[in-house]
Amino acid sequence: MIVEVKPIPIEGTLYNGLNEQTAIRSPHWFAPIVDGRTRQYKVALSEERLEALAQHFNADLSLSVPLNDEAHPFWTSPLTTVKLEPGTNFFDTSNPVDELRLAILKCWPDVAGSWSEYVANPTDEVKWYIYSEGEELVAKESKADKKRRAFSLYEDLTVEKMIQLAITVKGVNLKGKSEKYVRSYVWEKMVEDAEFISSFIRFGEMTPEELTIHYIIAYHHATGTIVKKGMSYYYNEELLGTTLEQAVQNLMMDDYQPLKLHLLEQIK
Repeated sequence: MIVEVKPIPIEGTLYNGLNEQTAIRSPHWFAPIVDGRTRQYKVALSEERLEALAQHFNADLSLSVPLNDEAHPFWTSPLTTVKLEPGTNFFDTSNPVDELRLAILKCWPDVAGSWSEYVANPTDEVKWYIYSEGEELVAKESKADKKRRAFSLYEDLTVEKMIQLAITVKGVNLKGKSEKYVRSYVWEKMVEDAEFISSFIRFGEMTPEELTIHYIIAYHHATGTIVKKGMSYYYNEELLGTTLEQAVQNLMMDDYQPLKLHLLEQIK
């Protein structure tokens, strides 16, 4: 099967059409990631498949990092280094080398397992996504289910949570607006905007604390109180996190509670 790995398109351009535009301008290289906790290489293959590939390559595919951090005879070899070009990259999974390299890419946080996976969780860290025609057909079939899920969620959300969602997802501050206005705005976006539905579900199903922190960051980023430099977020030159996800996790920690409460109190 031919599988494509594509760069994430810039918002507002086609993601699988001829007019797509991306921020990727040069080749990127990926080597197997080492799990810091287990000290093993991360590869998205079953133990049985690894054993079969070990026989095919006549090599040691054990995942443990050698003692003293010596180079692994296989996982640090050129064979396991994956090069992604700025455009679409093709992998033939019937080819063991391509199968192996695709399994390495799947473990990188930079690469989403599918377009629908990226849409459900569009983080700054993700720069590529894996595309297969079969996956896209499944995604299309699930659109109706996603709408039903979103509208069911809409019925259960409080107005305060909708206000938080509006600025987090669309950058629109509805604080101070009437309940009717807020609900009408969110409803219209759900009807008109398919991407809004995915984000609405993602943020709407977060814990109240996690959504509140996303809301705080989105609000203060819009006002310039929190500054984004590259992928990192800063408040008064203090680093909150090297990614949005890290900034959110940090603001959930006890040491950051005074700052979180201060930022929350500044929201008007």
